[in-house]
Amino acid sequence: MLDLGCGTGRALQLVPTALGADASREMLLKAPHGRTACARAGALPFRSGAFHALLCSNSFHHYPEPKATLREIRRVLAPGGRAVLIDPNLEHPLARLTVYGGEALVFGMDVHLHSARDWTTLCTEAGFSRASVTALSEFPLGEVSLCIEARV
Repeated sequence: MLDLGCGTGRALQLVPTALGADASREMLLKAPHGRTACARAGALPFRSGAFHALLCSNSFHHYPEPKATLREIRRVLAPGGRAVLIDPNLEHPLARLTVYGGEALVFGMDVHLHSARDWTTLCTEAGFSRASVTALSEFPLGEVSLCIEARV
């Protein structure tokens, strides 16, 4: 499994066989050593079909080219592989406030959000054979995030 945008590697502690990738060297210094790679999401340094699963949690909205990034994710997944992405929901006001008002304005980050419909279209155009989008409504804040599952 590849944890894309792994940050400090919290998911890597839960899945001992996973590899993490993040563009931030500062974050990777706090991650489990030997199990990470410094890499941009749009140009992953892994061979095609290298992973059976990919997790991308709350980082996709930072990637500047969504469709190209999804194509790269698809490239590194093996046939039958599955990508699970969790990202803020464009259609939820708190998500928009947090990402566009917080991350973009306060920290000067380039960010973008997508609706459930946008995600389905992006995954299809990136070449995934199947994509489903579910609002994570079991959390206290309601449907502030979406879970996107795409299969090769």
